[in-house]
Amino acid sequence: MSEWILRVHVPGEPPRDVPIGDGLTLGRHPDSGCVIQDPRISANHARIESAGDGYTIEDLGSSNKTLIEGGAALGKGETTELRGGQVLILGETRVEVIAPDPVQATVVDVKKKPVESTVVVDGPADDVATVDATAPLPDIVDPEAETRPEEPEPKTEPEVRKPEPKPAADADEPEPPAPAEKEKVEQTMSKEDLPAEAAEPVPAAQPDESDADQSSYMGTVMGVESPMGELAKLESLKAARPRLVVVNEAFGGIYDIEKDKFTIGRRKKDDPDLLIDDRAVSGRHAEITYDGRRFFLKDLNSTNYTYIGDERLSADSPREIQSDMRVRFGSVETVFFTTQDAEGRPIPPERTQAALDYLVNNGRITAAQRANAQREAQKEDRSAGEILLKAGNVISAADWVEAVDRGRVIRTIQASAAGKSSNTQIVLWIVIALLLIVVAILAFQFFV
Repeated sequence: MSEWILRVHVPGEPPRDVPIGDGLTLGRHPDSGCVIQDPRISANHARIESAGDGYTIEDLGSSNKTLIEGGAALGKGETTELRGGQVLILGETRVEVIAPDPVQATVVDVKKKPVESTVVVDGPADDVATVDATAPLPDIVDPEAETRPEEPEPKTEPEVRKPEPKPAADADEPEPPAPAEKEKVEQTMSKEDLPAEAAEPVPAAQPDESDADQSSYMGTVMGVESPMGELAKLESLKAARPRLVVVNEAFGGIYDIEKDKFTIGRRKKDDPDLLIDDRAVSGRHAEITYDGRRFFLKDLNSTNYTYIGDERLSADSPREIQSDMRVRFGSVETVFFTTQDAEGRPIPPERTQAALDYLVNNGRITAAQRANAQREAQKEDRSAGEILLKAGNVISAADWVEAVDRGRVIRTIQASAAGKSSNTQIVLWIVIALLLIVVAILAFQFFV
């Protein structure tokens, strides 16, 4: 093989090979050099640039970052060198990097073949580039700074730089390295050659109490979100199934929220996740974010404002939103839905049933409309409220929110009444039982 290849594995599709070239872009946009139809990938997700005999990849400000399996998570503008055998994680898609055979297998001699713009070492190709997951990646890599001199310094073993685990018993001093580890260090370098932080044993890092507020699913390594933390967050988001129902007869519909940052706007060039073609909506109007199993709505300094119910939001001041809340962008009404609450508990179906009963009893919809909405909701695995709202001319967003609130109150009253009725029945049976006992005693005395 004489060229670099990306082997793209999209879930549910057979793998396909895409040749790597200078300026190759990856994303959902049809103009991308490598189009990947994955809802968790941004329209313009990442770009590959040539660098000497190899290539680098740069994240273009994607919502879910560019992840290197077992390595770093690249944010906007961050780059790293591509190596044969690497696996890139873009959304739910895995992309294998396949380099030409000579690059992956040949040992390069610095004296015989100096390469001006890449890192060259006297050793296996795996040492050509190392990405440190715990350190931020620079925007621009200086090839001269990365090139090693002809006589490389002794290589520090990774074990020396890692903090030693603290013993189970209480101890003020860190545990010294094991004898075998000491011997390994002495064979590699002298104490004078060690960096200051590695010259003495390092105590084990203590947990910071401030970290307790962080979400349980957000795994971090030295302040950098790990790939597993990001994937766990996306799985949690997927389980909650958030969506916005736009209540409008002309362009109403149900829009699933599949990203932890979901933008709403009218300007196509900003590539909003929900494009609303209405003059009351700004180009970049609002944003819904997912954090700690909760959803937050933020106005992006829009002209006609963002509302939760009838309350206007201040610009750049996020407010939490929950299922069955009315949200308005300018004059465009929507309702926010989820299938789980902030604790991960399913939204009870009784809530929807009580709301439908209220709408029927108050003449807002007919019994036939309720039955049709329930049948369609079951087919689409959605709420009957979503089906009624998306039509845009059956009920309004305010009607549905009122029905949910009143239905909840009615359910509470009915449950309380049922409890009282049950208690009354118990007391009545006790009284009857006592009367029977008294009658039995009197009868016994009479006959005796």
